[in-house]
Amino acid sequence: MRYLVDNHVYNLSDALPEEISDAWIVVDRVELDPDDTTQADRLSQSISTAFEHGEDVVGIYIFDQEEQKAKSKRQNGGIEVFSRTFRCPSCGNVPETLTLSHFSFNSPTGACPDCHGLGSLLNFTEDSTIDPDKTIENGAVMPWTQDSYYYFVLQGVCKHHKIPTNVVYKKLSDAHKKIILHGSDAKLSLSTPQMQKPWNAKYPGVISYLNRVYHDPDTSDSLHEKVDPFVISSTCSTCSGYRVGDAARSVFIE
Repeated sequence: MRYLVDNHVYNLSDALPEEISDAWIVVDRVELDPDDTTQADRLSQSISTAFEHGEDVVGIYIFDQEEQKAKSKRQNGGIEVFSRTFRCPSCGNVPETLTLSHFSFNSPTGACPDCHGLGSLLNFTEDSTIDPDKTIENGAVMPWTQDSYYYFVLQGVCKHHKIPTNVVYKKLSDAHKKIILHGSDAKLSLSTPQMQKPWNAKYPGVISYLNRVYHDPDTSDSLHEKVDPFVISSTCSTCSGYRVGDAARSVFIE
């Protein structure tokens, strides 16, 4: 028995490398001879054996130097991988049985689950919500005006995390910007005369808060009017704008 380890053949008695990224059991080796009529039966039996012991996956490694040089640029280090089951021979993923509906973004079956077949999403970003030339206390977070509840919540958050509110946003550290935009795990208890009610929760961050209230069907019309000017359309990161789900995007025609 032999092994093919990272494009090198080893006998069973050989010491294998300590670090292995790709390993195969060698079932058969043959030098093709067009005049040998017995090779077809031999290859057929060898491939059947390989499929049986390889969980329906077999790899073909070509030792011709010129051919192998071209194939080595491909995935699996030059090994041509074949599967006799409906699954990806490289990652092992077993997709659902494909139908025409999987290739239509107008179908619930085929549409990207995140953008629902639109190819884009309405959301909020740092650029759409932050004025980098203003300080926190002077309204750098544009959706939260200086008389709003969350403006005072943010003041308390900045105090807790020692984020300077009198420094323009663009000069804040990346760590401080991350807290302002995406929140923190610290549970805070905040209360000031200007706040309508005490705050006793984790701070969600500007982006998370705005996305939640924008997509919440129970959000009031008045609140929508305040946040709508800051929403933007961006390409769906899940489907990259192709509008269909994983199953359809995994199909390629050569």
